[in-house]
Order: sequence, then structure tokens, then C-alpha cells
Amino acid sequence: MHVLPPSELPVFRAQRTRFAIALAMIVLLGLLAIFAFLRSRQKFPRTTPPIAAPASLSEPATWGFAHSRTVSPQADRRSFEAAQSDYSDSRPLPPPRPQTPDERRRSVRTMLTQQGVSLDHGLTIGPASPSAPIERASPKTVSLSAEVNDLTPIRSSGDIWFVGTLKNTGDSPLDHPRIAISLWNRGRTQLLATIHGSTERSVLSPNSSTPFKVLVRKPSPFAEASASVELTACPDHCESGKLTLLSHRMTVLPPFVKLVGTIRNDEDVTQEFVKVIALARDKDGRPIDEAFAFVGGTKLAPRATGTFETYFVLSRKPAKLDFDLEGALPD
Repeated sequence: MHVLPPSELPVFRAQRTRFAIALAMIVLLGLLAIFAFLRSRQKFPRTTPPIAAPASLSEPATWGFAHSRTVSPQADRRSFEAAQSDYSDSRPLPPPRPQTPDERRRSVRTMLTQQGVSLDHGLTIGPASPSAPIERASPKTVSLSAEVNDLTPIRSSGDIWFVGTLKNTGDSPLDHPRIAISLWNRGRTQLLATIHGSTERSVLSPNSSTPFKVLVRKPSPFAEASASVELTACPDHCESGKLTLLSHRMTVLPPFVKLVGTIRNDEDVTQEFVKVIALARDKDGRPIDEAFAFVGGTKLAPRATGTFETYFVLSRKPAKLDFDLEGALPD
């Protein structure tokens, strides 16, 4: 038996005491761990308790577990991340297979059967309630007609100018009226030539007249002439503004007669492309020339006046003048 000297006994006793304390702490920690494990199994059993449905659908549904809920912040964070996650398949779904005619008929039959409709006796449709007849708006008939008056040939250096007036006798404005001059033999059994021209008017309102002049260059000999009109209804912007001729003056400048004058815009809006068309007549009232001119500037303000200037190919003043005024209203 080994006996420690008296000088070493206190050291040995101190070491033994520390070992005993450490061993006791280890045993205590082990017991605490076992106790915590058993308590957690009692608080969170493996089997999930049944979910209790609300007693009545009219009451708000409250879903919950029978036991109390005690979780850590880490568990709350994991639950929040799981709720925000998207577990759906990112691949697009395949297109549905088209139904065959038999499958479609079975689907319709099943749907009608679920709705209580019997297909054995057919469908019974009740009489429709009487309703007022729908009156269809009949398209408005538009009458297009015009007549040429005072057609007069005027020879000039081998050419012929046909001067006259055109009147709109229909109930619709005419869009850019065109004149066709036909040359005939005596008796009008043979058409020799047809020459097309146009009036200076952009739109000719119903019951309005305007002068025209059509040039026939070096025509073949003819005995008679006639005029016809190409009629086209005005589709839109067919109204002309009101204008008044305030004054005019003629000056002979052989071989021309200069015509100047002033007109006024009687509208409360600005008019554009204001035009003056003048027809010169002799003492017997026959047309002898036609001329036209735009008022200075492209626009004429409301109630404002403007001047114009044009020329007749005449050696002396005509006995009478006919004026036709036209202005375009804004859109």
C-alpha cells in the first residue's frame, strides 16, 4: 500500500473534490436533458389532433390545433418563408386534348341532366313575349340633277371657248361639277368629239348657278354642240359661307378688261379660299367671257373685307356682269 507523505495530502484531497464536483454536474446536466426530452414529447405528440370544423357555415370558420402553440422566432421565420414560397411547377401545362363529337355530346347531355332538363321528351320553349317591331331606317334617296343654260361658242385664234351657266336642280350639293361638251354633225346622228372641262366651283349647292368656260382646241368642223354634266354628290364639308359683293369696277386695258372689287365675309368664322367668279354678258344677255380670282390672302376673317382682281379677254366693257361667290368654312 502506497501511503502519501503528509505534505501531499492536501493537494490530493483538493483534486478529488474537484473531480467529484465535475462528475456531479455532468450527471445533473444529463438528468435535465432527459427531463426536457420527455416533456417535449408530452407537449408535441407525433399524432396530429383532428381539425375541428365550424359548427355552422354562417359563423366564421376558426381553424386551430387543440394544444397550445409555443414556437421560437426561428420557427416563425421558417413558416413565413414557406408561406411565401411557390411550389408550383414552372413548366406550362400541356394544351387540353380536343374533344371528339361524341365526347362533346356526352358533356352537353351530362350538363343538361344535372340542370334537370330531360332530353327524352325534347326541349319545350315557351312563346316569346311580343315586342315592338324594329323599324329600319330607309336610306335617304338623293336626287342629283343639273342643267346647262346659255351655252355659247366663242371663237379665238382657231380655238373655241364654250361659255355658259350650270344650275344644280337636284336636292344635294354637287362635288366639283364637270362639263362635257359634245360636237355633232347636222341632225346629231354622228358624235364627232367630246371635250371635258370643269367649273371653278368646288361645291355647287342646290338651286345655285355658276358660270363655266371650256376650251376646245382646233376642233374639226361640226354643226351642233351640246353639253352634259357629270354628277357627283358631295360627301362632306358641303356648306359654303355667306359672302357679299360690296363694290366692283371695270377698266378697259385692250385687249383686256380689268375687274377689281371688294367682298365681305358675313360669317362669324374665318373662311378660306374665298373665290369670285364673274360672267360677262353682252347687251342681249348672251355670255361673252368668264373670269375668276381668289381674294387676296388665303383666309378672310369674320366680318372682314377683301379685294380681288381679274381680267376678261374683251376689247370693251360688257353690258352686264353675273357674280358667283364661294368660301370654304372651317372643319
